[in-house]
Amino acid sequence: MPDNSTPRLDYSIIRQAEHSRGGDRLLAPIVRRIRLLGWAVNQASRRTATWSLSAPRSLADAERQRAAVAHAVRQDQYAATFGGVNYMEFYKEDKVIVNPLRVKQQYLFELENNLLLYYTATSRESARIIEVQSRNVTDKKEKSIEAMHQLKHQAQLMKEALLMGRIHEIGEILDFGFRQKQKMADGISNALIDDVYERARKAGATGGKISGAGGGGFMTFYCPGIAKYRVMEVLSGLGGHCQPYQFTGHGLTTWTV
Repeated sequence: MPDNSTPRLDYSIIRQAEHSRGGDRLLAPIVRRIRLLGWAVNQASRRTATWSLSAPRSLADAERQRAAVAHAVRQDQYAATFGGVNYMEFYKEDKVIVNPLRVKQQYLFELENNLLLYYTATSRESARIIEVQSRNVTDKKEKSIEAMHQLKHQAQLMKEALLMGRIHEIGEILDFGFRQKQKMADGISNALIDDVYERARKAGATGGKISGAGGGGFMTFYCPGIAKYRVMEVLSGLGGHCQPYQFTGHGLTTWTV
Protein backbone atom coordinates (compact mmCIF):
# COMPACT_ATOMS: atom_id res chain seq x y z
CA MET A 1 0.00 0.00 0.00
CA PRO A 2 1.32 3.49 -0.76
CA ASP A 3 2.19 5.73 2.15
CA ASN A 4 1.87 9.48 2.40
CA SER A 5 5.53 10.20 1.84
CA THR A 6 6.39 12.18 -1.29
CA PRO A 7 7.99 10.12 -4.07
CA ARG A 8 10.91 12.08 -5.44
CA LEU A 9 12.84 11.77 -8.66
CA ASP A 10 16.60 11.86 -8.97
CA TYR A 11 17.09 15.61 -8.80
CA SER A 12 20.69 15.25 -9.99
CA ILE A 13 19.21 14.21 -13.35
CA ILE A 14 16.97 17.29 -13.35
CA ARG A 15 19.87 19.59 -12.45
CA GLN A 16 21.98 18.05 -15.19
CA ALA A 17 19.19 18.58 -17.71
CA GLU A 18 18.68 22.17 -16.60
CA HIS A 19 22.34 23.07 -16.97
CA SER A 20 23.28 21.07 -20.05
CA ARG A 21 23.50 22.86 -23.42
CA GLY A 22 23.67 26.19 -21.62
CA GLY A 23 20.09 26.03 -20.41
CA ASP A 24 18.78 25.32 -23.90
CA ARG A 25 15.02 25.91 -23.88
CA LEU A 26 14.73 22.61 -25.72
CA LEU A 27 15.10 20.88 -22.35
CA ALA A 28 12.65 23.07 -20.46
CA PRO A 29 9.55 21.00 -21.39
CA ILE A 30 11.45 17.81 -20.47
CA VAL A 31 12.39 19.16 -17.05
CA ARG A 32 8.85 20.45 -16.52
CA ARG A 33 7.39 17.06 -17.45
CA ILE A 34 9.80 15.26 -15.09
CA ARG A 35 8.71 17.48 -12.22
CA LEU A 36 5.02 17.16 -13.08
CA LEU A 37 5.32 13.41 -13.41
CA GLY A 38 6.79 13.15 -9.93
CA TRP A 39 3.96 15.33 -8.61
CA ALA A 40 1.33 13.30 -10.46
CA VAL A 41 2.63 9.98 -9.17
CA ASN A 42 2.58 11.34 -5.65
CA GLN A 43 -1.02 12.48 -6.00
CA ALA A 44 -2.09 9.19 -7.55
CA SER A 45 -0.25 7.09 -4.98
CA ARG A 46 -2.13 8.82 -2.18
CA ARG A 47 -5.42 7.78 -3.74
CA THR A 48 -4.81 4.24 -4.91
CA ALA A 49 -2.35 1.38 -4.74
CA THR A 50 -2.51 0.95 -8.50
CA TRP A 51 -0.88 4.31 -9.16
CA SER A 52 0.73 3.10 -12.38
CA LEU A 53 -2.69 3.17 -14.01
CA SER A 54 -3.72 6.61 -12.78
CA ALA A 55 -0.37 8.42 -13.00
CA PRO A 56 -0.64 9.21 -16.73
CA ARG A 57 -4.09 10.73 -16.28
CA SER A 58 -2.89 12.72 -13.27
CA LEU A 59 0.05 14.07 -15.25
CA ALA A 60 -2.15 15.20 -18.14
CA ASP A 61 -4.41 16.95 -15.65
CA ALA A 62 -1.36 18.50 -14.01
CA GLU A 63 -0.17 19.91 -17.31
CA ARG A 64 -3.54 21.57 -17.79
CA GLN A 65 -3.79 22.94 -14.27
CA ARG A 66 -0.20 23.82 -13.37
CA ALA A 67 1.40 24.56 -16.73
CA ALA A 68 -1.58 26.19 -18.43
CA VAL A 69 -1.64 23.62 -21.23
CA ALA A 70 -5.16 23.74 -22.56
CA HIS A 71 -5.10 20.53 -24.59
CA ALA A 72 -2.76 18.12 -22.79
CA VAL A 73 -3.20 14.82 -24.59
CA ARG A 74 -2.35 11.64 -22.74
CA GLN A 75 -0.44 9.30 -25.03
CA ASP A 76 2.90 10.79 -23.97
CA GLN A 77 2.08 10.25 -20.31
CA TYR A 78 1.11 6.62 -20.86
CA ALA A 79 4.26 6.02 -22.92
CA ALA A 80 6.45 7.51 -20.18
CA THR A 81 4.70 5.55 -17.44
CA PHE A 82 4.69 2.10 -19.04
CA GLY A 83 7.78 2.25 -21.23
CA GLY A 84 8.66 -0.29 -23.88
CA VAL A 85 6.73 -0.77 -27.13
CA ASN A 86 2.97 -0.54 -26.69
CA TYR A 87 -0.16 -0.40 -28.82
CA MET A 88 -2.46 2.02 -27.00
CA GLU A 89 -6.19 2.29 -27.55
CA PHE A 90 -8.03 5.44 -26.43
CA TYR A 91 -11.79 5.37 -25.95
CA LYS A 92 -14.51 7.65 -24.65
CA GLU A 93 -14.81 8.49 -20.96
CA ASP A 94 -11.04 8.26 -20.39
CA LYS A 95 -10.88 4.52 -21.06
CA VAL A 96 -7.37 3.51 -22.17
CA ILE A 97 -6.03 0.04 -22.98
CA VAL A 98 -2.25 -0.36 -23.10
CA ASN A 99 -1.20 -3.49 -25.00
CA PRO A 100 2.52 -4.33 -24.60
CA LEU A 101 3.93 -5.64 -27.87
CA ARG A 102 6.33 -8.57 -27.74
CA VAL A 103 8.67 -7.34 -30.45
CA LYS A 104 11.73 -9.51 -30.99
CA GLN A 105 14.93 -7.89 -29.79
CA GLN A 106 16.60 -8.25 -33.18
CA TYR A 107 13.80 -6.20 -34.76
CA LEU A 108 14.20 -3.48 -32.14
CA PHE A 109 17.96 -3.39 -32.71
CA GLU A 110 17.43 -2.85 -36.43
CA LEU A 111 14.75 -0.21 -35.85
CA GLU A 112 16.87 1.68 -33.33
CA ASN A 113 19.85 1.61 -35.68
CA ASN A 114 17.86 2.93 -38.63
CA LEU A 115 15.92 5.72 -36.94
CA LEU A 116 17.41 9.22 -36.88
CA LEU A 117 16.20 11.89 -34.45
CA TYR A 118 16.61 15.47 -35.66
CA TYR A 119 15.96 18.72 -33.77
CA THR A 120 14.84 21.51 -36.11
CA ALA A 121 16.00 24.26 -33.70
CA THR A 122 12.56 25.82 -33.97
CA SER A 123 9.78 25.90 -31.41
CA ARG A 124 6.03 26.33 -31.51
CA GLU A 125 3.07 26.58 -29.17
CA SER A 126 1.58 23.12 -29.55
CA ALA A 127 -1.65 24.03 -27.73
CA ARG A 128 -2.67 26.34 -30.59
CA ILE A 129 -2.11 23.65 -33.21
CA ILE A 130 -4.05 21.09 -31.19
CA GLU A 131 -6.83 23.63 -30.70
CA VAL A 132 -7.13 24.02 -34.48
CA GLN A 133 -7.25 20.24 -34.88
CA SER A 134 -10.02 20.00 -32.28
CA ARG A 135 -11.98 22.77 -33.96
CA ASN A 136 -11.68 21.02 -37.31
CA VAL A 137 -13.28 17.93 -35.78
CA THR A 138 -16.00 19.96 -34.07
CA ASP A 139 -16.72 21.74 -37.36
CA LYS A 140 -16.86 18.32 -39.07
CA LYS A 141 -14.25 19.12 -41.68
CA GLU A 142 -14.09 15.94 -43.73
CA LYS A 143 -10.46 16.34 -44.78
CA SER A 144 -9.21 16.58 -41.20
CA ILE A 145 -11.44 13.79 -39.89
CA GLU A 146 -10.44 11.41 -42.68
CA ALA A 147 -6.77 12.18 -42.01
CA MET A 148 -7.26 11.19 -38.36
CA HIS A 149 -8.86 7.90 -39.42
CA GLN A 150 -5.88 7.26 -41.67
CA LEU A 151 -3.48 7.92 -38.78
CA LYS A 152 -5.34 5.31 -36.75
CA HIS A 153 -4.85 2.92 -39.66
CA GLN A 154 -1.16 3.86 -39.69
CA ALA A 155 -0.83 2.72 -36.07
CA GLN A 156 -2.29 -0.66 -37.04
CA LEU A 157 0.15 -0.97 -39.94
CA MET A 158 3.04 -0.07 -37.66
CA LYS A 159 2.02 -2.69 -35.10
CA GLU A 160 1.87 -5.41 -37.73
CA ALA A 161 5.22 -4.45 -39.25
CA LEU A 162 6.94 -4.52 -35.84
CA LEU A 163 5.47 -7.84 -34.76
CA MET A 164 6.13 -9.53 -38.11
CA GLY A 165 9.66 -8.16 -38.42
CA ARG A 166 8.92 -6.20 -41.58
CA ILE A 167 11.14 -3.35 -40.42
CA HIS A 168 11.92 -2.32 -43.99
CA GLU A 169 8.29 -1.14 -44.28
CA ILE A 170 8.56 1.33 -41.38
CA GLY A 171 9.82 4.18 -43.56
CA GLU A 172 6.91 3.94 -45.99
CA ILE A 173 4.45 3.72 -43.10
CA LEU A 174 5.95 6.84 -41.53
CA ASP A 175 5.77 8.66 -44.87
CA PHE A 176 2.09 7.72 -45.17
CA GLY A 177 1.47 9.17 -41.69
CA PHE A 178 3.43 12.34 -42.46
CA ARG A 179 1.24 13.07 -45.48
CA GLN A 180 -1.93 12.45 -43.49
CA LYS A 181 -0.87 14.53 -40.51
CA GLN A 182 -0.30 17.54 -42.75
CA LYS A 183 -4.02 17.43 -43.62
CA MET A 184 -5.22 17.61 -40.02
CA ALA A 185 -4.63 21.33 -39.45
CA ASP A 186 -2.70 24.34 -40.68
CA GLY A 187 0.54 24.89 -38.78
CA ILE A 188 1.47 21.22 -38.37
CA SER A 189 3.92 21.61 -41.22
CA ASN A 190 5.59 24.67 -42.69
CA ALA A 191 8.18 25.60 -45.32
CA LEU A 192 11.12 24.66 -43.07
CA ILE A 193 9.70 21.28 -42.08
CA ASP A 194 8.77 20.47 -45.67
CA ASP A 195 12.28 21.40 -46.84
CA VAL A 196 13.94 19.30 -44.14
CA TYR A 197 11.69 16.35 -44.93
CA GLU A 198 12.26 16.42 -48.68
CA ARG A 199 16.03 16.82 -48.31
CA ALA A 200 16.14 13.87 -45.93
CA ARG A 201 14.13 11.80 -48.41
CA LYS A 202 16.45 12.67 -51.27
CA ALA A 203 19.44 11.71 -49.10
CA GLY A 204 18.05 8.22 -48.51
CA ALA A 205 15.40 8.34 -45.79
CA THR A 206 12.32 6.36 -46.79
CA GLY A 207 9.99 8.26 -44.49
CA GLY A 208 9.68 10.29 -41.33
CA LYS A 209 7.38 12.09 -38.94
CA ILE A 210 6.96 15.30 -37.00
CA SER A 211 6.97 14.74 -33.27
CA GLY A 212 4.14 16.02 -31.12
CA ALA A 213 1.73 18.57 -32.51
CA GLY A 214 4.11 19.63 -35.29
CA GLY A 215 5.13 23.12 -36.31
CA GLY A 216 8.70 22.62 -35.07
CA GLY A 217 10.61 20.68 -32.46
CA PHE A 218 11.81 17.18 -33.36
CA MET A 219 11.51 15.06 -36.47
CA THR A 220 12.27 11.36 -36.87
CA PHE A 221 13.47 9.68 -40.06
CA TYR A 222 13.80 6.04 -41.05
CA CYS A 223 17.12 5.54 -42.84
CA PRO A 224 17.78 1.98 -44.04
CA GLY A 225 21.29 0.60 -44.31
CA ILE A 226 23.96 3.29 -44.26
CA ALA A 227 21.57 6.02 -45.44
CA LYS A 228 21.60 7.51 -41.94
CA TYR A 229 25.06 8.98 -42.46
CA ARG A 230 24.13 10.66 -45.73
CA VAL A 231 20.97 12.06 -44.16
CA MET A 232 22.92 13.34 -41.14
CA GLU A 233 25.36 15.12 -43.43
CA VAL A 234 22.56 16.82 -45.36
CA LEU A 235 20.59 17.84 -42.25
CA SER A 236 23.68 19.27 -40.53
CA GLY A 237 23.54 22.25 -42.89
CA LEU A 238 19.92 23.15 -42.17
CA GLY A 239 20.35 24.84 -38.79
CA GLY A 240 19.33 21.98 -36.51
CA HIS A 241 21.20 18.99 -35.12
CA CYS A 242 20.83 15.24 -34.82
CA GLN A 243 20.14 14.01 -31.30
CA PRO A 244 21.43 10.69 -29.88
CA TYR A 245 18.78 8.47 -28.28
CA GLN A 246 18.15 4.94 -27.06
CA PHE A 247 15.05 2.80 -26.73
CA THR A 248 14.06 2.02 -23.16
CA GLY A 249 12.27 -1.11 -22.07
CA HIS A 250 10.99 0.26 -18.78
CA GLY A 251 8.79 3.15 -17.80
CA LEU A 252 8.62 5.57 -14.92
CA THR A 253 10.65 4.67 -11.83
CA THR A 254 10.51 6.66 -8.60
CA TRP A 255 12.15 6.32 -5.22
CA THR A 256 12.43 8.31 -2.02
CA VAL A 257 15.60 10.04 -0.81
